[in-house]
Amino acid sequence: MRHGGWLVLALLWAACGSSSGGDDLGARDVPSDTEVPSLTDLPAGAEESMDAQDLGEAPDHQEIGPDFTVVTYNTGLAVGYVDWAPQRVPFIGEAIRSLEADVVCLQEVWADMDGDAIIQATSTVFPHSFRMLTSDESGGEAAACTSQELDPLAACTRDHCSDVPPENLANCVLGNCGDQFNAISSTCQTCLVSQLGNTLDDMVAACSGGAGGQYAYGGRNGLLLLSRHPLTNQETLVFESYLNRRVALHVVVQDPSLGAVDVYCTHLTADLSDVPYGGTKGSWGAEQGLQVDALTQWVEQTRSAVVVVVAGDMNCGPEGTNGVTAEHGENYQKFLAAGFSDPYFTQHGDTCSWCADNPLVGGGSSSNIDHVFVRGSWPFSTSSRVLDQPVTLPGPPEVETRLSDHYGVSVTVVVPLI
Repeated sequence: MRHGGWLVLALLWAACGSSSGGDDLGARDVPSDTEVPSLTDLPAGAEESMDAQDLGEAPDHQEIGPDFTVVTYNTGLAVGYVDWAPQRVPFIGEAIRSLEADVVCLQEVWADMDGDAIIQATSTVFPHSFRMLTSDESGGEAAACTSQELDPLAACTRDHCSDVPPENLANCVLGNCGDQFNAISSTCQTCLVSQLGNTLDDMVAACSGGAGGQYAYGGRNGLLLLSRHPLTNQETLVFESYLNRRVALHVVVQDPSLGAVDVYCTHLTADLSDVPYGGTKGSWGAEQGLQVDALTQWVEQTRSAVVVVVAGDMNCGPEGTNGVTAEHGENYQKFLAAGFSDPYFTQHGDTCSWCADNPLVGGGSSSNIDHVFVRGSWPFSTSSRVLDQPVTLPGPPEVETRLSDHYGVSVTVVVPLI
């Protein structure tokens, strides 16, 4: 595959790409006179030939040129919703430290102490990190729940989940007391979800006494970006969202061999089928779709390098083979329409990242919702599923499980030598 002079210019831009220094925590606009490399102004057919080819025949990296690897991983450290979250933290840190990656985009690192532990555990390999600690300012209002609606739910929870620790409570409640939960008002549901990780008595007290909030985990967004290389232009985009704070992080990674690379890290709204949608966008899927629109527009406003990577748990994906089902495929298609390629799905459309046979998922459908999207890539991207190994949590009793309810996705972008 040859692209003549265009590839030479693109490679030079990637090696010398510049970006403004310093920290900028708000969404920034690219001035109208800034020369940003346009991926829509390529010679006819060039983008298709780069990003829509058979990625399975890539030669060895050493024969091509510099590479850049990005891993996305949802840690599932959702205390109260994904089982054994506190016990899994040290194993997750150790596993991330062993990754052969330049950048790691983590989701669901909701607790500050978990983020601190992962940063410390991985600092020898990934000395650079970025996170934005959003918060929930909505507490202290009138009581969100009445005793009349809480009493049946509390009684059912005590009957079925009295021996379940707080970090595993939500799954037990939704599995055994779903009718009682669905019978309460959306305001009360929102408050209870904001108290995930607490005991039942503490949740009831907060939501009946006006101390609850609108967002789970104190309004934290759960994102943590780790890097081997220095980061510049750190900034955050905050989405409109229900129950969980949803944001996107943007950094420019200064890779020593490839040059500047724009990396975006995010976690979009999930379709919580067991929790009714109570937001203002009509449905979980509609809210997610608006976030995709905002994200792709923000990328166009803020990117400055040739290679652009958008990674994260998008909670949407296409239908594959081998039982991989679609999840809000219409929102996934928006990324492709914006010019992104998906090397992992192209190569591994039969391999899930959210898998029914994962003990922390425990059944249902399997899908591919964790993505590393790329623009400005060349034909030699490779990919693999990572962080899918079993783990034994010490007891008593010992628990055989996985590191998370998600598996990781790794994509390596390779730039050919000219």
